[in-house]
Amino acid sequence: MPSNVERAWVAGIVDGEGCVTLIGSINQSAFRKPLISVDNTDVEILNELGRLYGGRVVAKKKAADHHRQAWTWRVYGADNIIALLREIVPYMRCAAKLERAWLLLDEYKRLTPRNGWYTDEARRAKLDFERRFMAVGAGRGSQCRPILAPRLAEESGVEPLQV
Repeated sequence: MPSNVERAWVAGIVDGEGCVTLIGSINQSAFRKPLISVDNTDVEILNELGRLYGGRVVAKKKAADHHRQAWTWRVYGADNIIALLREIVPYMRCAAKLERAWLLLDEYKRLTPRNGWYTDEARRAKLDFERRFMAVGAGRGSQCRPILAPRLAEESGVEPLQV
């Protein structure tokens, strides 16, 4: 089990270099799935993330021969991602990634039936969740904007950023 120092280190890497997102279908018949990924040219960092929390490290295709090799660490599976987020959320500081993390922790499992069957109401709720999730941080560019919901600030102890 990772130490608190390791959890804080992972949170810093995810905050700075990572992505907390949903991937996959955007149509009515299939829903997006959670993904956490980190891109870096230092494979040692990514291997350490893999040692601590599993996942896979894969080489990225180089855009040009003179570019450095880059890799991606990816964690798939809602259970794996939720377990990881539970451990690092107290240390996260990027408001958009933190809000996305809380949405996954609070709503994803409740809105995702184990058997994959959705009523019309459940389908609407899941699509609304995806819409709200993907809207968090959209268009923020390089700024980590102060978008913390009241619960996020209260639960995580993180003060909204002053930009």
